[in-house]
Amino acid sequence: VEEQHIPLARKVASLQIGVKTLLGIPLLHNNDTVGVLVFGLSKSKDKLGHLQAIFKGLKNNLGAEIRRKQWEHDLRASNERFERVAQ
Repeated sequence: VEEQHIPLARKVASLQIGVKTLLGIPLLHNNDTVGVLVFGLSKSKDKLGHLQAIFKGLKNNLGAEIRRKQWEHDLRASNERFERVAQ
């Protein structure tokens, strides 16, 4: 856990529950970052090689889902504005 990047309260809590590694996975859609999924793990990062394939799938699948939800939200908001104007 890199100390310079963690606010003190989170650092203390993380250490109390045994977090040794923070792992951030960029969530992508069409090569655009739409978010970051952060895991706190009790293992060191050199023992996580077997999870790389899972994380690779997550970054694109979750990124696409987040983008779809954003589009749904934007479309709903646009429809509501249109309905208010049309009344």
